[in-house]
Amino acid sequence: MIKIELKIVDIEDVQLKKLDKKPYIFTRIFALVGYKKKDGSLFIRRTVVDTGAVVSLLPMSIWKQLNIKFFGYHIIKGVVKKESCSIPVKTGFIETKVIDEQNETPTFTSLVYCADSNEVPLILGIKDALDKFKIEINVKQKQSYLIYLD
Repeated sequence: MIKIELKIVDIEDVQLKKLDKKPYIFTRIFALVGYKKKDGSLFIRRTVVDTGAVVSLLPMSIWKQLNIKFFGYHIIKGVVKKESCSIPVKTGFIETKVIDEQNETPTFTSLVYCADSNEVPLILGIKDALDKFKIEINVKQKQSYLIYLD
């Protein structure tokens, strides 16, 4: 069993605070994810763990450095289904691993959407990524883990 520790971070929404004059704190969960670069080395970044994301999402500044096997183009839409909220993406596969200070998963191939923009966060989604893990989250105690299911 490989247990990867995640980081739980509280983030204040400054815009909501301006509206209501009190702090609005939201919680994000992050993992360290390594993606295979074109030269074969590992590109490691802090990535949002998003159980609501169907597929992992990479901003252009990141995916341009990586060894991705592209197979097509797609348009993704989130919660708002308006055309103005859609994001054009390239679709492909990449070698991926999740790490923490003491452990790392074996390399696995994950489906990724590669945005034609840097205006998106780096997201670890469900398909071919989070679906490989049992997820444990205890926000109150600031503890969260991915347990690799091999």
